[in-house]
Amino acid sequence: MVRTTGTDEEHRKRSCAAQLQMIVPSGTEVSSVEYTIQQTDDRKDLLVEMRGHDYLVLSLGVMTGDAAFKRAIANMPAQKQPATTGAASPAPSTPSAPGAAAPSTPAPTTPGPTKTVADATLIWLNCEDLCHLQYKTAAGELKSALCTEAPICSEWAERPPEFNKRIGSRATLTLGSQFVPEGGVTLDSLHGIEWRS
Repeated sequence: MVRTTGTDEEHRKRSCAAQLQMIVPSGTEVSSVEYTIQQTDDRKDLLVEMRGHDYLVLSLGVMTGDAAFKRAIANMPAQKQPATTGAASPAPSTPSAPGAAAPSTPAPTTPGPTKTVADATLIWLNCEDLCHLQYKTAAGELKSALCTEAPICSEWAERPPEFNKRIGSRATLTLGSQFVPEGGVTLDSLHGIEWRS
């Protein structure tokens, strides 16, 4: 699913979009990401800057507190890893479909300030550990928000085809913030959505 979205020949820089999979003993998480890859000036190294992977980081934080995840880790056979490569690459697996499971609900938060994102394009909905919406801003930046507080989120989680019809649609999003104690992080959270005509 890697797609080149832009090339800057002057700086030897390429922009790409892809689906990033995180495979762990208790399952697979998938997130849409964008990244740039560029050679250093001495051409000895490559620099990679990625956006859109925050959901996977949050999911891993949530999983590490899950009893089933801990059992799966404990039952893994010990593997000796080469010192220079870190963890072995897992075999590819099929990404989970949007809305494959009912979302868990993070602890409620007190209402706080909200912000508006105009002309956002809906990209992806993942409702495994936490319901998570991805969108592109009008400037083309890939962003994400928890999707548990707006009424439409539960509708999408119960009927994924309803969200799939909206992929590529543009809307104005109202976002607040939500603290997720399992991951110890505060993330954007969708409060409302107004479709563009």
